[in-house]
Amino acid sequence: MPQSTGVYHGGFPTMSTRALVLTLAVCLSAAGQPNAQQAFLAPITADTLKAHVSFLASDALQGRNTPSPGLDVAAEYIASQFRRLGLQAAGNDGYFQIAPYAVVRQPMENFELTIESGGKTWKAPKDRVVASAAVAVSLNGVEVVKVLLPDENAALPAKEAVQGKAVVLVSGPTRSRAMTQKRQELLGLGPAIVVTAAFTGQAGSQLREAGAPAARRAPQVTTSDPEFTSFAEALADGARLSATIPAAVEEPVALKNVIATLPGSDPALKDSYVLLTAHYDHIGVSARGDGDRINNGANDDASGVASVLALAEAFSK
Repeated sequence: MPQSTGVYHGGFPTMSTRALVLTLAVCLSAAGQPNAQQAFLAPITADTLKAHVSFLASDALQGRNTPSPGLDVAAEYIASQFRRLGLQAAGNDGYFQIAPYAVVRQPMENFELTIESGGKTWKAPKDRVVASAAVAVSLNGVEVVKVLLPDENAALPAKEAVQGKAVVLVSGPTRSRAMTQKRQELLGLGPAIVVTAAFTGQAGSQLREAGAPAARRAPQVTTSDPEFTSFAEALADGARLSATIPAAVEEPVALKNVIATLPGSDPALKDSYVLLTAHYDHIGVSARGDGDRINNGANDDASGVASVLALAEAFSK
């Protein structure tokens, strides 16, 4: 969620989760006065900003993954700062706006996937694979079709060319929104499964709003195995895929926005709001790597949170 600043009139907008939000009733008539500006800026110091960032991006919070105990600690910290400043709680649970979600995890204990091509066999290594399957998958000797998508301008194959078949996707490295959309469209053409190279191969989880229907798309497997790319590029006619993938498991989780308001003093503007927001989650701890694997997220976005908290303190004086 990007940091954003804007003006909102009326009630509160619907926001995605893990946001820090401060709404300020408009009261800026003294902003152009030099003395007032100096007094306003006085609470915003390097030490204050550093203190917020140092805590939120500390190893103690383990990268603030969604969901995680570290993320919950961050939410409590932000709420405590709002409380200290005397701001009005604006959530549906005090300072918290509770958002019911489901964490979708993919069990890998019984995962198996092999591709046979030209007398060679590639077996997907569990520790370098991310799988996504809404229902259990059992495939045996399914015909493999190679699809090339070098960039977002490449044409997708006809539906009849991939429907019911195992697609090995060889695509360019771009992570643009257009390329992501192109891959999603490929999944919607009805292949039995799509296997492609990934950039990390780090297992993780997905979030879905509670009650939202699961996407009806083909199962997908991405791998960071360095042998896969050369194997896929040399794929021969007559290649076959076999796979066993357990169904994904959903776990309910309550995520939190943290919201407070500071009323202004101008009755003519009492229904106008300035909205300041930043996201406080990050990506947690990397599954692999040498040395420190905690992604602390100082710039993404502990610094944004610190800025909103500092502004909240300035406005509250």
